[in-house]
Amino acid sequence: MDKRLSRGITFVNMKSKPPEISRRTALTGLASTAAMAGLSSAARAAEPDEGSGASAAPDGSTPPSALDRRTDDITIENLGPAVLDFHVMSGTLVGETFYIGSRNLSPTRVAAFHVPTRTVTTTYMLGNGNFVQALAAHGTDVLYAGVTHAADTVNLYRIELTTGEVTGIASVPGLYIRDLSVAPDGVVYIVGRPRPHADGPPLYSYDPATGELTKLGIPAPDADQGSAVAATDTTVYFGCGSMLTAGTPTRVFAIDRGTGETTDITPPEIADDLQVATSGLELFDDILVLGTHAREAEGLPGHVAILDLPDGEWRVVPDYEGLVLRAFARRDNEVIVSSEYGRLDVIDLDTLAVRQLDTSNDQVGKAWGFGLLGDLLLGEMGSNVWTYDLKTGDGEVYDLAEVGAEGGPMLGMSIAVDTSRPEHEKIYVAATGWVARHDRSTGAVTKYHVPGEPKDMVVVGDTLYMGVYNNQGIWEYRPGQGPRQVAQLPEGQNRPQAIRWDDVNELVVVGVKSDPGGGSICFYDPDTQSVTAHVNPLGDRQPLRTVATGDGITYIGGSRGEVAAWDPVAGRESWRMTLPWRETSAGKIPKVTSLVVFGWKLFGTTERHFFVVDLRNRRGPELLYQTNLSAFTGSRTAEQPQLLIDRGIIYTVSARSVVRINPHDHSLELLIDDLGAEWYGRPRAAFGDDHGIFTLSGRDLVRIRDWAPRITRSNRNGT
Repeated sequence: MDKRLSRGITFVNMKSKPPEISRRTALTGLASTAAMAGLSSAARAAEPDEGSGASAAPDGSTPPSALDRRTDDITIENLGPAVLDFHVMSGTLVGETFYIGSRNLSPTRVAAFHVPTRTVTTTYMLGNGNFVQALAAHGTDVLYAGVTHAADTVNLYRIELTTGEVTGIASVPGLYIRDLSVAPDGVVYIVGRPRPHADGPPLYSYDPATGELTKLGIPAPDADQGSAVAATDTTVYFGCGSMLTAGTPTRVFAIDRGTGETTDITPPEIADDLQVATSGLELFDDILVLGTHAREAEGLPGHVAILDLPDGEWRVVPDYEGLVLRAFARRDNEVIVSSEYGRLDVIDLDTLAVRQLDTSNDQVGKAWGFGLLGDLLLGEMGSNVWTYDLKTGDGEVYDLAEVGAEGGPMLGMSIAVDTSRPEHEKIYVAATGWVARHDRSTGAVTKYHVPGEPKDMVVVGDTLYMGVYNNQGIWEYRPGQGPRQVAQLPEGQNRPQAIRWDDVNELVVVGVKSDPGGGSICFYDPDTQSVTAHVNPLGDRQPLRTVATGDGITYIGGSRGEVAAWDPVAGRESWRMTLPWRETSAGKIPKVTSLVVFGWKLFGTTERHFFVVDLRNRRGPELLYQTNLSAFTGSRTAEQPQLLIDRGIIYTVSARSVVRINPHDHSLELLIDDLGAEWYGRPRAAFGDDHGIFTLSGRDLVRIRDWAPRITRSNRNGT
């Protein structure tokens, strides 16, 4: 077998069973059915892109009795919370307490880490959203918190630190809140990502004296999001940019609080950076510190710039390179900076000279936000809070759950099953920063830390391979060893979308999206630990959304309705086709969400459609069949289905439903229509050894067993 890859850029690396009930509903055509009764409010919670304020059991999980079902046709077995943790997204110091915002927990919450005792004394429950990405204090008595993924409901909260009272005070319309700043007079300024984009990212103010929420304008209509804000007595500084290729790059505006006059004050040296980093504006007495997000795909670094407020002059730190420069603290005449991968640097404010601190511990230095208490620097990342003594160089890391933070079930990210030993089947479920391994034979759950987001996973033998965002490449886990990175991906190819195993060429195949635009198809050889990458196989404006393998060929689907076949040995495209329909009457281009090969057919889904491609024609592929799936799977992005094959049957699994598809006559049967799965991103599912589909319902891991007889027609010759 020829495993050589002849072309491309090659990178060498680096108990007792719960009660069960169920039912099956057969549908004719595309008529939708009534939802089943009995799901808990947590299981019915809105999908990740709309936020969630669902109620839950006392431990945060979905009540098992609501999800365990059985009939002669379908079994649904609840296996409990998929991943439990307290993951972080923001931090700010008030007095002697470091307040830390949660990520992917419902309800959203803020943990109060008391520095002298190194314990979490209180966990404040907020409510809506996925991320507490913005925290800002007014004095020592009031803390404001802004959340994402709650654009149409309450998304701004006030915590009374003296009484512990939490109040939802405003619904900032159409905004995922990224940053907050409180002016000296108590007025709160709010920026974020507009959903939908509409006319660009607005600047809002909230006056606690009157309760009035005011839209102050849109400084940069072409920007993707408002990422940072800082307010003085007289001026609001607004930072923005775009993670999209065609969007406005880094811009900084000064808005006069009295007149509303808006002035672009962007230093020319940073004008081509991707955007002002999230929370990348920080006021210290008479200076404003700015950090930017690198344009990594083009090899261009981020920058730090310092604005002298009295004279209005910028100074850009020379020869300083970082990826995402967003956490700052001032100590005497120095500014401390955190870069994306945990490097701590100190900038001399007189000379702009930079020196790097020796942190020794790789967990120390990574931060969304800093706190400085005397000589003690604090930060937060992953599931930890850390301290660093600037005098001694000693660093300590504290797991938030272990020191008292109230965690809970996280949004799931991906799933895979190890069936190498059927009697010891293991299910892996990933969330931000973690992979949880569920052992079916013992019921034990073990967590493993992964520094990033495992966007997709596949098991080969007993080895788990993960495609990890952001810029973490390919990781593997082998039983008895900890997770480790086995390969980097090309620069700028930061967001793996799908990972599959090519059993003919014995390659791990990864489809990747580059956030600024385009993507890549990457082939990892476990024997040589090398990666062959083909960048922008569908063009520099079309990210890859999914991949599939069959008979040694890789099939890729993009965000602009294109499907292509790729020969990994020859290193070239074999054919390409464009899906001929539009998703909506407004002309929305279909995004290919899943592909799977069965015999001579390629099955695929978009956000709303199911389609079949005939692979037999030597002159090129032929679209054999397509139908609208939205009545079965839902039409929202978070419900987009994944395709699976078992026993000669095709299944689609979405956040809402499970559908059985006959691969020969393409008839559809709706098996479940109320999963209510809460994924961070696209829904995922995987088959186990005994034909069980593992996926989520709410935030719990469930096993779905379809007892239908196997479709017996040959999967090689087809119909």
